[in-house]
Amino acid sequence: MPSPSKYTVTNVNMVLETVDELTISDKELRIKISEITGLIHPLALKQFIKAMEELDYITKSPYSGEEYNHWLIRDRQEQDDES
Repeated sequence: MPSPSKYTVTNVNMVLETVDELTISDKELRIKISEITGLIHPLALKQFIKAMEELDYITKSPYSGEEYNHWLIRDRQEQDDES
């Protein structure tokens, strides 16, 4: 099992800083998490994404009608709504 230090707010923020769009595909998010944290096991990546969702950093995108899930970056949605 991966070290709890992989699931830090710093790591989450580092991952989110690499995302340029409002939404990101599940596959791309997993790739970015792996690049930043070194996590490669599918279960570890799933746990990291679940932690991001529980901490309200991301949510499932209502715009994704494709076969793969897309994630909406929460803080960016709120900033867009305020504009």
